[in-house]
Amino acid sequence: MRVAPDGSSEILSEGGLLSGPNGIALAPDGRVFVVNYNNGVVMQILEDGGQKLITVLPGDGNGHLVWHNDALYVTARRANQIYRVTPLGEVQLIAGNGHQGVEDGNATSSRFGLPNGIAVSPDGTTLYVNDRTNNPTAEWVLRTISIAQPDVKLAQ
Repeated sequence: MRVAPDGSSEILSEGGLLSGPNGIALAPDGRVFVVNYNNGVVMQILEDGGQKLITVLPGDGNGHLVWHNDALYVTARRANQIYRVTPLGEVQLIAGNGHQGVEDGNATSSRFGLPNGIAVSPDGTTLYVNDRTNNPTAEWVLRTISIAQPDVKLAQ
């Protein structure tokens, strides 16, 4: 749905590839991108309401996504990883070794509990990801991923 400032709404897209849409991101040029929670599908919503498949990420249970520097950064919640996805479907692992846990350090050897929400810092150098720990009880923590340096680091 698209909601106007006056409160009126219209259907932006429905059916098709949409299966538990969870995250939505808007590119500066107005393109709309969505990630499904149910099946790992990342798609673009076209101006006519159609949908264009971008890629399918592993693990299902995707969280959210954010647009930054001509790409999407997506939390793959059940895969315990963060990906960079271009509109052409190029996928790059940014953080997480795929095993559940909470472990800082080198981004691709680190672990996530259940990454979900994601945002980019105003200066574009850091991703912020909310993550769930289970040590010793379940709590949410904010994790940071430096994306400005080639050797990406993850920290709480």
